[in-house]
Amino acid sequence: MAPFAMFPIKLALWLSVLAPSVLWLFADPPMPHSLTFFSFRVVSVQYTGIIGIAMMSLGLLLATRPFWLENLLNGLDKMYCLHKWLGIGGLFCPSSIGGWPKEQNGWLAGAGWTGPRGILNQR
Repeated sequence: MAPFAMFPIKLALWLSVLAPSVLWLFADPPMPHSLTFFSFRVVSVQYTGIIGIAMMSLGLLLATRPFWLENLLNGLDKMYCLHKWLGIGGLFCPSSIGGWPKEQNGWLAGAGWTGPRGILNQR
């Protein structure tokens, strides 16, 4: 196997994360008005949702098997590999940040970080 055979896949995978990130930063600067845990949580949930949607959209495009994209990625097998990794990333990004806030009332409140007098809610 040639050393640079997987380069187009890695490039496409990184571009599928970096391009929406740059567009999101220009559209909505992520600095919240109040510097609390919950305001940063809202920003992180939005960001991971955008990344997940972008990855799944590109994966859906790859599912149509366009021949012009097959040539850019060096074959159909490489296109399937990119489709797999975009699906994994598109599922992991939103669920990674969206799943743990439901636990925050448990361990974060128990540690005294959240709540009415929590460390993370200090203004």
